[in-house]
Amino acid sequence: MCSDHAKPVRALYICWSYPSQSCPAVGSFFRNQVEGLRDAGVDVTVTIPIPYVPQMLSGFGTLRRFTDPPAAYRWKGISVLRPRYIRMPHSLPLNLVPTSMSSAISLAVREKPDIVHGHFAYPYGAVATQLARRWKVPAVVTVHGNDGHTTPYQSRLNLRRFRYAMTHADSVLAVSNELVRIILDLTGAKSLFWPIGVDRERFRPFGDKRELRALLGLPVEGNVVLFVGEFLRAKGIETLVRAAQQLAKDTSVVLVGDGPCREIVRHASGCIWVPPVSNDDIPKYLNAADLMVLPTHAEGMPTVLVEAGATGLPVVATAVSSIPDLLGNDRGLLIPREDPDALVHAIQHALQNREESALRAQRFQQYVAEHYDSKMNASMLAGLYRELVAEFRPDEARSRPLARPPEIARAKSLDV
Repeated sequence: MCSDHAKPVRALYICWSYPSQSCPAVGSFFRNQVEGLRDAGVDVTVTIPIPYVPQMLSGFGTLRRFTDPPAAYRWKGISVLRPRYIRMPHSLPLNLVPTSMSSAISLAVREKPDIVHGHFAYPYGAVATQLARRWKVPAVVTVHGNDGHTTPYQSRLNLRRFRYAMTHADSVLAVSNELVRIILDLTGAKSLFWPIGVDRERFRPFGDKRELRALLGLPVEGNVVLFVGEFLRAKGIETLVRAAQQLAKDTSVVLVGDGPCREIVRHASGCIWVPPVSNDDIPKYLNAADLMVLPTHAEGMPTVLVEAGATGLPVVATAVSSIPDLLGNDRGLLIPREDPDALVHAIQHALQNREESALRAQRFQQYVAEHYDSKMNASMLAGLYRELVAEFRPDEARSRPLARPPEIARAKSLDV
């Protein structure tokens, strides 16, 4: 915490979702970091730019979600702004979309911040660097997953956008070691392994499995294999459904979530569909289950796996993107993607070898405690903010990052 005489750092935090009265479950991982920053003495304002929708179109399909939320509100003591920007095609040259967003944000923000932090390289990272240049303050950009793993490889324009955000930020953070390597390979920019993490006070082992299952309406007897997430083909839903039909009759695959593949789940034998629940209820499902599975085809840094690790639940997941960073060194079972037989074998192996699975889960739990504690990481991030603000020289070239504080760089060094 700051001393009574120290002026708190004012941070503008730019992201794509945050809890609200109407949608309390969205953006929970951002909430973890923001509330941790607040507790560490940072004055945080969250900004979620949303496209302007003319009134005549506000009732159509997905456009409704851009008109219902208020332009500004408070959530658990945090100020949240939702400035409207003029929506443009993402195919337009380099930074016209971020320019539209940054103009809207600058009009909504009443007091200039001391530092700007954008999440996801494009467009929010580019927005952060543009606003920082306008206000002559430092910019931080966090790379989360597909913005590093997938998007830069899709086109030359996307690669240019990625390089722009990485080389114009004063500090670049990455939520996995793999992303640290990708950023260096694609841009030459050094970044720090700095995940948001999870609230380990909420995500912890608790309760009796049988009692929790009865409370949640799940089968009290037998094995429960858990999936939590959006029902998309890219999440491996079809692979999981096919695998569920090959498992023993005393094993139920419980899928919590919703999405385009809902009907596939609803009509699959061996599967139990649970509609989306509040993030506050997810720890109950994790503690009621015997195994977490994520047969995704492509992924950034899946928070749900970190949550499972914090509760001590064994995990089976595909070896894609940043998942090997989490489950490597025998912290979980890794399988090839789109391989139902491999998934079946891994699930059966985990359930039939309980002691071995428990040891993997213990190693994963310890890894999460060391690297993914949201309060610890947010407290250290507050320290990084203060260092950057203190060292920032607005007249210096903004095309290269400032020197990183050595004590923080050591604390978050690569675990390879």
